[in-house]
Amino acid sequence: MGSGSFSQIWYMEDQIEQLSSSNKQKQEANRKLEAEIQEFQNGTEAIEARARNDFGMTKKGDTYYQVILNPSNKPSQPPENTATGSTFNPQPTKETSAPK
Repeated sequence: MGSGSFSQIWYMEDQIEQLSSSNKQKQEANRKLEAEIQEFQNGTEAIEARARNDFGMTKKGDTYYQVILNPSNKPSQPPENTATGSTFNPQPTKETSAPK
């Protein structure tokens, strides 16, 4: 193939299209990050929302509710006592029951 052949031109046009698409996706991601940075710099509301959503944090006076979903095909897991890190398990499971 010589320089400037049709196959080479088509290949390069495809490369340009792929790179342009990738650039657009990265520009959109950058725009979102810049908006998030502005929110963090303009006050504590965005920081508080991130702490609540990502880390499960609460503030004084909040009421915390934990919803535990139990699909019928999985055994029930005991709730963890967050104050001590221990679990309460009144019924033995297959893994913890003594051999018969």
